[in-house]
Amino acid sequence: MRHPSLDLSPSPTFTDDCIKVCVESSREILHLTDNLRKGNHYLDTTWYGATVQLLATLTILFSVWHKRDSVKSEEVKQVKKDMDLCMDIMGDLGSLLGRFIVKVCEAILTLHHRVTQYTPRCRSSAHTSHHGFTPSEAR
Repeated sequence: MRHPSLDLSPSPTFTDDCIKVCVESSREILHLTDNLRKGNHYLDTTWYGATVQLLATLTILFSVWHKRDSVKSEEVKQVKKDMDLCMDIMGDLGSLLGRFIVKVCEAILTLHHRVTQYTPRCRSSAHTSHHGFTPSEAR
């Protein structure tokens, strides 16, 4: 398995399989982080640690971009859920790490918008959510 950014394989099947595993792992990272935010657990991290969630999110967005001409509507819905979860996590990280997280969230939202804008299946489904994140939430 190779991360999509390091994939030099001439095999489309190998590339697709690697992306699938990376996306599954990225979603697991986001869900584990979400579990830390809930219940008796506490989310505590550094900027270095926060990049894990950021890179997981970017990997998910890349997977949609990679197969933009063949992405399925179920995948589009899942990515929207992933982005909502990411924005919730980033909002909490913003309360820990400061206002700079606003710029990170704006970058993620811009990338998500661009990916969906240039992905035919995403364009056909209206996406009005701003993922519940407003810059004033990150303090």
